[in-house]
Amino acid sequence: MKFISLILGVIFMSHYTFAGKNIVFKGYAHFKIKPEYVKPFSEEVRKIIKPTLQEKGCLRYEAYQLVDDNGQLTNEFLFHEVWKSKSDMMIDHKEKAPHMIRFFSLIKIGTSDSWVQSFEVSGHNVIQLDTSNKQVD
Repeated sequence: MKFISLILGVIFMSHYTFAGKNIVFKGYAHFKIKPEYVKPFSEEVRKIIKPTLQEKGCLRYEAYQLVDDNGQLTNEFLFHEVWKSKSDMMIDHKEKAPHMIRFFSLIKIGTSDSWVQSFEVSGHNVIQLDTSNKQVD
């Protein structure tokens, strides 16, 4: 049910422009993983990054594991993604890409044997206000 909410929560947009600037879709996800699945989750996330970056409409895809104040890895992961449109992300990426179908079948969101303790997702159509910023690697 949570996975269905994830999909329904961000399904309706196409590619638009505003005042001559391209509108893109920025998606965010915060996953808290059950402790026994942190290592396999991290390994599986690494496997989806490269193929996702090669997908139609993907402009940026980043995954992070949070570190606590003592420098220790936590069981929390953040995803930041930028797509040409919401439909590129939701339909082509989340529902059709083989690597994502495999990933979601492994982590089993919404089932009793899920790797996921909790998650939050959000996304917005945006235009970049200042393109002179340097990217931090």
